[in-house]
Amino acid sequence: MSPPFATGSISLRLYPPRLDDPTQVLDELTTQAALAVASGFTGVMLSERHGGAWGQIPNPLQIAGWLLGAMPHGWVAPCPLLLPFRRAAVVAEELAWLDARFPGRVGAGFGSGGNATDFAAMNVPFDERAARFDAELREVARLLRPATPPHPLAGDRAIARVHERGLPLLSAAMSATAVRRAAALDLGIIGSSLLDDDATRRLVDRYRDAGGTGPHVVIARVWLGQPPWALIDQQLGHYREATEARGGSAPTDSPPPRGEGLLHGDDPHALIEGLLEKIAHTRADALNLRVHVAGLDPRVAREQIAVVGAEVLPALRRGWATAGQ
Repeated sequence: MSPPFATGSISLRLYPPRLDDPTQVLDELTTQAALAVASGFTGVMLSERHGGAWGQIPNPLQIAGWLLGAMPHGWVAPCPLLLPFRRAAVVAEELAWLDARFPGRVGAGFGSGGNATDFAAMNVPFDERAARFDAELREVARLLRPATPPHPLAGDRAIARVHERGLPLLSAAMSATAVRRAAALDLGIIGSSLLDDDATRRLVDRYRDAGGTGPHVVIARVWLGQPPWALIDQQLGHYREATEARGGSAPTDSPPPRGEGLLHGDDPHALIEGLLEKIAHTRADALNLRVHVAGLDPRVAREQIAVVGAEVLPALRRGWATAGQ
């Protein structure tokens, strides 16, 4: 079994469908998670949002436990957990105990958040996000690595177990400061689908130059066949309206302009070649693929998960392994 973020691993980012019944949302997420690992993905990631926004999962760490219980194999990583809303000690304990229940199948990634609506919902000042994230990230990294000097949580049995076995951890990193901090804290890094491959390569080069040895996870948006352009255009329109209304910078999980950064087409071989080029150019250790878009029928999402798993992943893994020889 491949551990979270292992070299050559290919995971899927899950997004909750737009259904009125939250129980049905959770049922669908469970179905898609099980389908993903059955289709060849090594694991799944869940991101955190609040207030009903698309992609909203307010409690990805809790849901990770539910998914792991329904998946016969494979890993789950809440990524990103938004640390400005959380206490590092609680996050560390919960991750450690989840890993004790599902050994080797738990990872996590941490982010600062970039959506003002999330901060308003949590009653956290948006302009404090960077400082809060820095403080909590340093603390959670200290707690989940052998602590010196000893921390009050050092007596926790699950924390002690993580110190012995390790727990795969990532930090969202979209700046030189972020990659240097991740390197210093012995964390891997994950970027953004909004960054082009050149920018991603510059960041990972800085990370390695700073002594970073953790995994570099690269995000890729893919679609095999004709993409749902109407939904993509609609999502882009909402993104533009929100940005203009706020008068601020683009939120970190908003889609780029239509087609930009999306690898798509009817030919799986062309898709594979595009992914191999991205892997080589960005020096990726692992991939996190995304097939979801706001408003997508869950049945269509399942179809994409299955077809990408069957027609893309096997040849992609062979090509990746050959390129690495």
